[in-house]
Amino acid sequence: MLGLQGLTRKVAIYMTIVAIGGLLSTTVGWALLFWLFVSQGLADDIPMHFQAVDYIALSLSLVVGLATALIAARSLTRRIVQPVVQVAAAARSIAGGDLAARADIGDQSLGEIADLVADFNQMAGRLEISVAEANQWNATIAHELRTPLTILNGLLQGAADGVFDRDDAWTAMLRAQVDGLTRLVEDLRVLSLEESGHFYLRLEVVNLASIIMPLRALYDPVLAQSGLSARWTVPDAEVVGDPSRIRQAAMALLENARLHATPGALEITVELAGDEALFSVADTGPGVPEDMAASIFAPFKRGRADGNGSGLGLAVVRSIARAHGGEATLGPSDFGGSRFALSIPLARDGAEP
Repeated sequence: MLGLQGLTRKVAIYMTIVAIGGLLSTTVGWALLFWLFVSQGLADDIPMHFQAVDYIALSLSLVVGLATALIAARSLTRRIVQPVVQVAAAARSIAGGDLAARADIGDQSLGEIADLVADFNQMAGRLEISVAEANQWNATIAHELRTPLTILNGLLQGAADGVFDRDDAWTAMLRAQVDGLTRLVEDLRVLSLEESGHFYLRLEVVNLASIIMPLRALYDPVLAQSGLSARWTVPDAEVVGDPSRIRQAAMALLENARLHATPGALEITVELAGDEALFSVADTGPGVPEDMAASIFAPFKRGRADGNGSGLGLAVVRSIARAHGGEATLGPSDFGGSRFALSIPLARDGAEP
C-alpha cells in the first residue's frame, strides 16, 4: 500500500485481504442464492431477473465496501503498529545513550500491546536507575579509595624525604591505612557477592555470646576514647550461622556507633525474640534523620554528613543478616538515640545447620 512500509505495510495487506475475502464471500453467497432460486426453478412464479439498476447497485456496494475495508484496515493497522514503532524508536535511543527515552503507550484499549509498551518503559526505567547507581558506585568507590591511598603515598614519600622516621608510630599509621583499605575491599566483596547471588555461608550451630563477648576487650578501649560508656548484656543464645560473618556484622554495628554516636551510654545486648536472636547496639544520639531512615542500610548512605566511615558498614550488616534469613533494622533507643539490630535465626533442638 502506498505510504506504508515494513510491518505496517504487511499488516495492512493482510487485513485488506481478509476484508476483500469477506466481501467476495458475501457476493458469491448472494450469487449462489440467486442461482438456486432462478436456475433451479425454485421461484418460477416470481420475476427474478437482474436489471441494470441491480448491477449498478451491486457494483456500488462492492466499491463502497472495498473502500471502507481499506480505510478501516489502514486505520487499525496504524493503531496496532504505532506502539511497536514507538518501542523500536525508544530502544534505538537507549542504545544510542539516551537512557531517559520512553515509548508512548497511546491507545490503552489495545490490551497486550499497551502492556508491552508499559513493560518496556518499566524495564527502561530500571536500566536507567541501574546505570546511574553503577556510575555513583564507581565515583564513590574511587573517592573512598583515594583518601587512604593519598595518606599512604604521603607517609611513604615523607619517609623517603626524611620527614618521617621509620619508627613504630610510622608503621602504625601505615598499618591503619592498610587495614582501612582491607575492610573497604572486603565490604565491597560482600555486597557484590550478595548482588550476584553468590554469597554463601558456612553455617553451624554456635553460641552467639561466644562470638560477641570476645569483641568486648577489643572495643571497650576504642569506644571509651570516643566518649562512649558501653554496657554489655549478652546471654547465651544458640543460633545457626556463619561465625566469621556474624562477627563481621557485629563489628560493623560497633564501628558505626564509635564513628557516629553522641558520647554517652551505649547499650550492647543480645535478646531472644520469637525464633530469632537479636544483637543490638543502642546509643543516646544524635539519631538518624527521618528522611534518611528508610535508606540507611543502602550502600554509601550516611546518617550524618560528617565524612566518617565508608558508608558500607550498615549495608554489609543487612547483607549478612539476610543471607542468614534474618534482617537488619533501625529503631529508636530508650536513650533518645538510635537502636541498630541484627537478627539471626535460633537453632532448633536437634536441627542440623
